[in-house]
Amino acid sequence: MFKLAIAVALVAVGLWAFYGVQNLSVYVRALFPVAGVIAGLLIVFYWCDFGRRLIAYVRDSVAEFKKVVWPPRKDAVRMTFFVVVFVAVLSLFIYAVDSLISWLFFDLLLKRG
Repeated sequence: MFKLAIAVALVAVGLWAFYGVQNLSVYVRALFPVAGVIAGLLIVFYWCDFGRRLIAYVRDSVAEFKKVVWPPRKDAVRMTFFVVVFVAVLSLFIYAVDSLISWLFFDLLLKRG
């Protein structure tokens, strides 16, 4: 937890330096927060257990992603077409039900519209 606090403090110091040093060019001042963020990320990823676990998780995720068997292009295009058609039909159904409910409510019950 202390290491994460140091990382956050480095980012905060970088932001403070950006706004605190007004006599330098804005391009030079922009390097302060960038350096603070980079230093904070280095501390998190290489010094903290959280960063090590995150790196291991990303490596394992990439390994699992490479094991995925993707469907052939023909099947993927066909299933995408079915999904688009189903979404269109469902949206038309929802529009029809909404129109019916608003007609019932506003025209028949409230006599407005």
